[in-house]
Amino acid sequence: MSKKKITILTLAVMALSAFAVFTGTYYNVARIGPYFITNYPFDSTNMGNTGGQVVTYLSGDTEYIGQVVYISAKNTVKHDTVATHYNALAGVVVGGTQTNMQASGDSASVGDTASFIGGRVLVLVTGRAWVKTDTTAAFSPGTMVVPSNRSGQAGKVQARTTAIDTFFRSVGRIVDSGVTNTKRLINVKVK
Repeated sequence: MSKKKITILTLAVMALSAFAVFTGTYYNVARIGPYFITNYPFDSTNMGNTGGQVVTYLSGDTEYIGQVVYISAKNTVKHDTVATHYNALAGVVVGGTQTNMQASGDSASVGDTASFIGGRVLVLVTGRAWVKTDTTAAFSPGTMVVPSNRSGQAGKVQARTTAIDTFFRSVGRIVDSGVTNTKRLINVKVK
């Protein structure tokens, strides 16, 4: 190949890469052993980066990025306000069929459709992800969060209030302080 063709090809690849970076909020999921990480860059001004171990499930209902889900049956996940369903806590939805199986890396994606019923969905089980808080009380850094059991708040998180909430229902801890009904970054650790 001539130097001119190589130069043109290199510029085309760089332009395409720049276009992909500046136009999308979803990032490819790289596989490293049993762990998956997003290619989202570290950002110390935005409380760090997102990513971690991701598992693929089937969607039992329409799932949205940032929702906390539980395993319902046959490798299927759902969200609900019934606390006992979350004894089989799966994790936090970060992507799915509707995002071309790419993970979300920022708070702007929370609430976007990840998958419709029967589609595939990426669920973060260990790492960092953005979630939406319910309409109860404000959060302080390090507060343990559990799935919300309040009407109309399915898939959101609330602060842990009783010892029984820790029995297989803890999603993780909030990274920064937060007010009600907002998007917050949490350290996800599903037991």
